[in-house]
Amino acid sequence: MTASKVPVSGLPGDVRDVTATLADLVEEAPSVVEASENLFELGLDSISLMQLVARWRRAGVEVDFAELAERPTVADWTQLIAARRAAAESRARSQARAVGEHAVPAGFGEVVGGVESDSEEFDLAPLQHAYWIGRGDDQRLGGVAAHLYSEFDGSDVDPGRLAAALDRLVERHEMLRVRITDTGRQTITGDSGWRGLTVRDLRDSLPTEVDRVLAEVRDEYSHQLLDIEAGEVLSTALTLLPGGRTRFHLDVDMVAADAVSYRVLLADLATLYLAPDGELPPIRSGYRDYLDAVAAEHREDVQRATGYWQSRLASLPGAPELPMAPDHPVAGRPEVTREYVLLGPEEREALAGAARRHGVTLAAAIATAFAEVLGAWSSESKFLLNVPMFDREQVHPDVDLLVGDFTSSVLLAVDLTEPRTFADRVREIQAQLHTDAANADHCGVEVLRELSRRDGEQVLAPVVFTSALNLGELFSAEVAAAFGDAVWIISQGPQVLLDAQVTEVSGGLLVNWDVRVREFSDGVVPAMFQAFVALLRRLAVEQQAWVTPLRDLSDPALLPPRRAPRPRAEPVPAEQVAPRDDLEHAIALLWTESLGLPETELPGVTDDFFAAGGDSLSATVLVRGLREVLATQVATVRMLFAAPTIDALAARLRAAEPLPGRLDEAAAMFAAIATMSDDEVACALEARLTG
Repeated sequence: MTASKVPVSGLPGDVRDVTATLADLVEEAPSVVEASENLFELGLDSISLMQLVARWRRAGVEVDFAELAERPTVADWTQLIAARRAAAESRARSQARAVGEHAVPAGFGEVVGGVESDSEEFDLAPLQHAYWIGRGDDQRLGGVAAHLYSEFDGSDVDPGRLAAALDRLVERHEMLRVRITDTGRQTITGDSGWRGLTVRDLRDSLPTEVDRVLAEVRDEYSHQLLDIEAGEVLSTALTLLPGGRTRFHLDVDMVAADAVSYRVLLADLATLYLAPDGELPPIRSGYRDYLDAVAAEHREDVQRATGYWQSRLASLPGAPELPMAPDHPVAGRPEVTREYVLLGPEEREALAGAARRHGVTLAAAIATAFAEVLGAWSSESKFLLNVPMFDREQVHPDVDLLVGDFTSSVLLAVDLTEPRTFADRVREIQAQLHTDAANADHCGVEVLRELSRRDGEQVLAPVVFTSALNLGELFSAEVAAAFGDAVWIISQGPQVLLDAQVTEVSGGLLVNWDVRVREFSDGVVPAMFQAFVALLRRLAVEQQAWVTPLRDLSDPALLPPRRAPRPRAEPVPAEQVAPRDDLEHAIALLWTESLGLPETELPGVTDDFFAAGGDSLSATVLVRGLREVLATQVATVRMLFAAPTIDALAARLRAAEPLPGRLDEAAAMFAAIATMSDDEVACALEARLTG
């Protein structure tokens, strides 16, 4: 992974500083960057802009991603920064006068804990929580893990040396020793659940046997669910092949390492393998420290972003309505397949050059092409795209060395109702994405929870666009030197139908879709992908493709005649039945507390927790309450998802509890205490203690 190109220095002082900073970002000489020139036309990308915004805000200047993206010139930015800098300095002087000599400057060291806290549980980040919940078989589009699996074909990779390097890698990165608890938290353990390096020796096997075994391993690793609750987030194997050839297999669960962290892991592993006696830079702060620091630094940003998304909830559309397979259960595990194409360096540069000439980023152009293809097959012209955001806040000099889930996401609303030229469509989508990205402190996962509460049913955004552009080459030269070239890459994600990805590889672009293909009508996915690739290639070479409205992207034979949107089923209200015993009453009380409802609004025993506004986060709160109040470990979040009504959950709890009647006794005590005032509880406790 390449380090951020944003200079380490804090706040620019004048137009020359801004010019120098921006020239470095777009890899041009400062003399080339005119004060009034559109920086996107010079090649500025969204990721670099996000990093720059974070850098300036840490320096004390409240700049906003969207306002910088709206006026992307050196002159405008210099004027804006000067005004914000003056305001920041004025605030600092006022605070200094108020606090006096005893003021302590804010810094990372105040926020983070030390490594001694590693054994403590801490909360999952929003996407980690979504990965954990979504992988369950009882979840819609569940049954798969969020993981990234790759294979590398090299020669003479030494098993013992590789195993030793992997041991050091697990020791170095604490998130390879993470365990997800059954209450939806995480803890760093001393020992990893990693099972070690599996070595298969096929050096003396016939070609047919080699092909058979490699195909079986690929199928197994591409679709496996690692036991993250037992601390297994890493799976590795080495196959020894005839002629000194080798294949290295690496699978990592994304609950422990996002796509950028996967690159960090591989780069570190290659270094440890190539130089067994060498040392990597020390990591002095952990992933939990990072989460704490970001949470402390972004409290006001979270409030602002939450307000932004709350104001947009009513207008957000649903997912694209694509031609799907008939609604019948599909036997066996979910099948994720990959459609891909590698656009060479010349094609990449042609497409990027066309985007620059129209003042848009390459990522925005590819995202818009994807949206246009979706629109050609969707029965709805308005739909949501789920867009992951890769942005590590530089809260500590070692942040880029860390492994973890640093990913956020935004829900990008696409509206293809009115015809537009492609260039205008890209500008429209890019502007919306920049505004949304400025409010990414309220994650897309949280927005989906709010939509689910509003609608009384689970809302998903299962069509994803993932851009890893400007993050550098997918794998470093050291990785190729150590393990060979990547010959197979696939990712999966729970509650994802289609993930379109674009990544830098060998100077070109790897464009691929990872798709749950059996969910779609036959032939739809290949046809859509072919149309997508053809559109990208047209945009690279045809100026006309940018200045005319797009039409006729699909294959009409694959579209049902005038396909209508799926009707939404209206819930049928059932007669409410009050809790009938102490256990059901205790569950009902904790239910209302987890949803923030008054105790006077107890639910009926057949009410559905999620239809009543519950989500994965409030489910975790409810289960923690049950464990504490009933003094039991049998309650789990997965149990609640499988039994979301009070009567069903009570039955599951009783069946799982080894001591018959104990839960009812604990529930009776809780129910009695719940009806008492604080004074009555204190008197009862005193009477019990004094005998």
